[in-house]
Amino acid sequence: MDAFLRKKQSHMAVLDDDFRWDTDVATGLIDQAAIQRQVDSESRFIIDFPSHKSMNLGAERPLYEVTFDGKIYRALFRPVAGREGGELIRCWAPGLRSDGWLRDAPAAIPNTPRALLEEIQALAQSDLGSILTGAFSILHYRRQHGARYPDVLDPPAYRFDVVFLIQCDADGHVSTLYETPKGVNPELWTMFLTVLDRLGDHAKLIRYVLSSRAIVDFGEHGARAMRDALRLRGLGIGEKPSVFGSPPFISLFPMFAERTLARNVFASCA
Repeated sequence: MDAFLRKKQSHMAVLDDDFRWDTDVATGLIDQAAIQRQVDSESRFIIDFPSHKSMNLGAERPLYEVTFDGKIYRALFRPVAGREGGELIRCWAPGLRSDGWLRDAPAAIPNTPRALLEEIQALAQSDLGSILTGAFSILHYRRQHGARYPDVLDPPAYRFDVVFLIQCDADGHVSTLYETPKGVNPELWTMFLTVLDRLGDHAKLIRYVLSSRAIVDFGEHGARAMRDALRLRGLGIGEKPSVFGSPPFISLFPMFAERTLARNVFASCA
């Protein structure tokens, strides 16, 4: 992989970091061969929790689990009896723990917010606005709750527009704030997203975003995008920055200054 493509992929927001380097930059998709390689390599020591094994449904590894309009849509990788390897399947069910039905087998699976949005829109045959506010990423919920399922189909913090920081304008143009806003340094934006997703107490981040320093560090467009991201996550800030100052972003969050970061969607926020 050449250096330019690798740098581009390092700032690509992915749903599963295990497949980052196998994700097609143009489509946001991972193919079956890449998934098979990853599954084959998972005998290594895994330090994350919950582990992939604990997330499995029987012998099947979920690649996404999304609820919409009373149904749950899944993509799974499952072993095939009698031969090496496995296969990708799509299915849907009328409840979180109900048996369901198979859909057409996919050749590839989405690993970016845009690709997943397009996939669910096609499977559910619904309009974009309805998906953004009516679809919920159950796999992200399970990752943050010890692999458990929620008690409801629609946990509010896991709604598509909230999880994936997606906005849609009056003309139907979709943008996700997991992508770098125009004119903003990609490394700095990755740091902001990491703080947003992983910081338990957001008070310091909110004060920074509302300060004049945010405009200095991120520019007018970037500072506005930061405020939009906070609002999407329900952190309740006003439209305009305050007049008070703040130290630079790197000074406020020095733990990220010398680390190589990658964008993992909704990775660790509670």
